[in-house]
Amino acid sequence: MQFDYRDNYYGSILDPLHGDIKLSEIEKWCISQPIFSRLRKIKQNTFLYYVFPSANHTRFEHSIGVMHLAGKIFDSCKENYATGNKKQEKYSLQTNPNFFDLNTLQGQEQVYYQELRLAALLHDIGHGPMSHLFDEFSISKEAFLKIVDGDKQLQKYKVGFENLIDKNNGKVEHEVISCAFIFYLIDKMKNVYIHTPQKFSNSSQYVVDSLSSERIVKMIEPKFEGLEDIKHNDLVYTEFFSKIVTGFPIDADRMDYLLRDSYFSGVTYGVYDINRIFASFLAYKNKKNEVDLCFKESGLESMLRFIQSRSHLYNQVYFHKTNRAANTMLTYGTRPTCSCGTKSKLLDECENLEKLLEFYTINSDEYFLNRTVKKQLAQSMTQKKVIEELVNRKLFKRVYQKKIVLGVYSDKELETRKIKEIRQKIDNQLNSLFELDNICAVSDYYENFTFKEADSKSITLAKKKNKKYEFIEDWKKAGKEFAILDITVGVLRIYLRRTFKDSDEFQTFEERIRAVLRQEIEDLEKYED
Repeated sequence: MQFDYRDNYYGSILDPLHGDIKLSEIEKWCISQPIFSRLRKIKQNTFLYYVFPSANHTRFEHSIGVMHLAGKIFDSCKENYATGNKKQEKYSLQTNPNFFDLNTLQGQEQVYYQELRLAALLHDIGHGPMSHLFDEFSISKEAFLKIVDGDKQLQKYKVGFENLIDKNNGKVEHEVISCAFIFYLIDKMKNVYIHTPQKFSNSSQYVVDSLSSERIVKMIEPKFEGLEDIKHNDLVYTEFFSKIVTGFPIDADRMDYLLRDSYFSGVTYGVYDINRIFASFLAYKNKKNEVDLCFKESGLESMLRFIQSRSHLYNQVYFHKTNRAANTMLTYGTRPTCSCGTKSKLLDECENLEKLLEFYTINSDEYFLNRTVKKQLAQSMTQKKVIEELVNRKLFKRVYQKKIVLGVYSDKELETRKIKEIRQKIDNQLNSLFELDNICAVSDYYENFTFKEADSKSITLAKKKNKKYEFIEDWKKAGKEFAILDITVGVLRIYLRRTFKDSDEFQTFEERIRAVLRQEIEDLEKYED
């Protein structure tokens, strides 16, 4: 009897969105590790539950969902290729030579499939408490590279880490930390296998032995320098696997968080036709003769709905004034004060990887907000009080709001720069207002780029013309409906700390703020929403 490696996926997790999700022994081992299990205590959307009470879902279940969907996209590419071939055969049509049969991976499929699912499972493992907000004050480039240099496993990847950080303008973002934790975790797994091979069944041992942490990292960060491309039989698969995990306009990550955030927020903005989406994925050979990911034109209507759903979720849920007020309070409570000058990052004193792992494991959202922020980040008494008010949900109140839409024909780069300059002037004026009148007010600006990452990591559209397919990388050329979606939506708000005693005093404060910011508000009002 021939062994089917899919029989190794016999573990089970019941998910409210995707139903019964099967797990391999390797995935179960990863999920059980403290550095991954800690994601149960990291909320997917930080303070969104302050607005939508049921939005308490975490990075843990999101990561498992992304893993499941990444595997489904891979399977869909195989199934859709086979379906297309049968149709071509039925009607005696010539098979399109560009579409690619993943069955040619043969025995290597077992390893690559598991690595793909692990890349999807572990893509968020570097998220700290408060998710994206934590990146702002986590660790400096110099301190992180010192940890890398002092670790036997990581030091050989130092150049890759350094270049990745430089591409992020010198910021050590959670993707960088994820790569470091993946190198650590897979190395730990292999050591467990070497010393206690009975931890894994005979059918799993080959995969454990064949796993490559470098390929897994390459699937998440294809531009990580110093790592070899993912190859089989002289063909490169790096772009194909990478775009399944993260790519524009759709990937396993976006597919899961749109459905999950909508479901737990109690809204329908992020709902899309997932089955029609799956029916449109295919592997193909690109101009470089590499295996890549494409999306068939027949599913364009579903893709249009997907892009619109993401925009609606940003505009109606993530942009919600209360959610942004809470985020703004955390930013205010952790920013360097003028009297203290520039401060070092929170984790700059971590001596080694073990200390870094220890911090991430201990600091859940609740622990971080109630202890770490108050003791180590909030510097002034005002900041400490603001953090206390945040914990008790005594949130900043909005005094001004302007929605700004930069359309297809806008010079988005120029206009974004102008808006940032106006915001800087607003912040300067508000700082002066605090010093003169003791009125504590801050600005917040949040943007959504509909075509985010379109230029750097775009899957290809397979468009049919004269019974042949042409492959388009620019989604604005997919049709007029897609072209008009290339917009940037930003919302600038000014929030006031609740130091006012009643509505009359609030109105007085509001009038004072508007008077001080008269010119800046006039400049903002010139933009159309």
